[in-house]
Amino acid sequence: IDFELKDAGSFKTYDIQSNRHRSPLWGKKVTTSGIVTALSNVQWFPRGIDLIIQDPNGDGRDDTSDALHVHLDGDVTDIEIGDMIQVSGTVWERMTLEESQNMSKTVIRNVTSTKVLSKGNELPEPVIIGFDGRQIPDQVLSTYKGNLNFKTYLTLTDGIDFWESLEGMRVMVKNPRVTGFLGGHENLA
Repeated sequence: IDFELKDAGSFKTYDIQSNRHRSPLWGKKVTTSGIVTALSNVQWFPRGIDLIIQDPNGDGRDDTSDALHVHLDGDVTDIEIGDMIQVSGTVWERMTLEESQNMSKTVIRNVTSTKVLSKGNELPEPVIIGFDGRQIPDQVLSTYKGNLNFKTYLTLTDGIDFWESLEGMRVMVKNPRVTGFLGGHENLA
């Protein structure tokens, strides 16, 4: 099945992510750029490299993620964290391992070109969540009835939508407090 409907042009990462669960550019060929904030070898088929790119400035909106997942099919050795890169490929929605939940992650795949624009860039500032930052919803998982992939906007007071708005972005928690099971070491001070 060929989902590559047409070449849609150049877009910022946050325009590809949009303010919804499924990208309005799904299935389209696009070109985008961002600073590499994470990268890892893929252990599952078809192998390759997974990386996250984030727009260095963002769009200033809380309801759109400024970051995007990119899957490269080959072993790329010249890309490093902090590189500003430009990629062209197809916007795809990758299902999570728990496919029964029907949640997806927006990914650029079938990459046709990758270009390193500059090296050694500072990483985008992390978004502060929780204390002194964006408040994490703790009352409602979702108020939407139906398939979230078809919801046309994010409701940031809903837990699922809140985390979608941060998909792939760098985040920081100030003064985190870990509570819960210590893994058998409960008697440690």
